[in-house]
Amino acid sequence: MDGYRVAEAVVLVNIFSLWRLSRVRATLISLEPSMSARDASMVNVGERAPDVQLVDTDRKPVKISDFRGKKTVLAFFPGAFTGVCTKEMCTFRDGLSKFNDLGGNVVGISVDSPFSNKGFSETNRLSFRVLSDYSREAVRSYGIPLENFAGLKGYTAAKRSVFILDKDGTVRFKWVSDDPSIEPNYDQLLKELEKVA
Repeated sequence: MDGYRVAEAVVLVNIFSLWRLSRVRATLISLEPSMSARDASMVNVGERAPDVQLVDTDRKPVKISDFRGKKTVLAFFPGAFTGVCTKEMCTFRDGLSKFNDLGGNVVGISVDSPFSNKGFSETNRLSFRVLSDYSREAVRSYGIPLENFAGLKGYTAAKRSVFILDKDGTVRFKWVSDDPSIEPNYDQLLKELEKVA
């Protein structure tokens, strides 16, 4: 190898080393828990569901404890009017009688404003309540923050998740997806709801 090729090889090795160092640094930064991740620890089966206050599509306050006395399916979704979320909520709508026959009350929850949720509910003729967690209190309390949703840096949505609560407000089943494109298995949800006394 002549001197020029050796120098070129050294430069390439240095560039590669710097690139690798920057990737390692980026990885370490991404491993640092964000404020919401530090505050969040996921609710487990057998624990009492956090009693957070949300608002309905008419901006009226609703607490999770308001649903005690009936089995409740809390369906968190990342964003109103997005493709998968629309499909998921419409699937709950179309199968609502099956959930109701098992004594279940379906409730949709997103971080969208109550105004967006109202438009979303009306557009899709959703026949169950859709609540707004605009303050992200439920997302943090249930341990399901989806950070930088849709590539929007700093925008935290809810991970697509389902929590089935018994009549006393205890979590009897949970399903949480890190991938917002994946829907829950609706048949499994019905089977799990049926098991809940």
